[in-house]
Amino acid sequence: MIPVTLEFFRYPNYWENEATSVSDPVQGLETAERLVQSLYRDVPQPVMLSFFKDDGEEFRVGFGGKESTLILVKNGEDYYYSIGDPDRTGTAVYLCPEWTEISAKRLIPHEQAKRAFGLWFNGEDVASVVQLTTRLP
Repeated sequence: MIPVTLEFFRYPNYWENEATSVSDPVQGLETAERLVQSLYRDVPQPVMLSFFKDDGEEFRVGFGGKESTLILVKNGEDYYYSIGDPDRTGTAVYLCPEWTEISAKRLIPHEQAKRAFGLWFNGEDVASVVQLTTRLP
């Protein structure tokens, strides 16, 4: 298992350098989930969290809204975006690290995002539980 590090932005001072925090390497999925819950238990707005593996792979998850969104980054340049309902209209706003509108097409249920994170954390295929695309919807 590759250690995973979490990078997050502390609201409301996310624009200040010291507002970006990096966790110690996390070894277990349950530990990572508890860390996320403790950080954003009372978040008043949706945020994007970034998890990094030592091999450079990154998993971003939109957290704190009614639904989640995912971005998987491989090799620092290959981006894969979650797709929920491709016919959906509208947007959702996430802090990542600036306020960013995300297409509602990319929104998925929290439980699906949690399953995808668990697979990614354990080195398994995220696409087995979430439809991904390389084209930004």
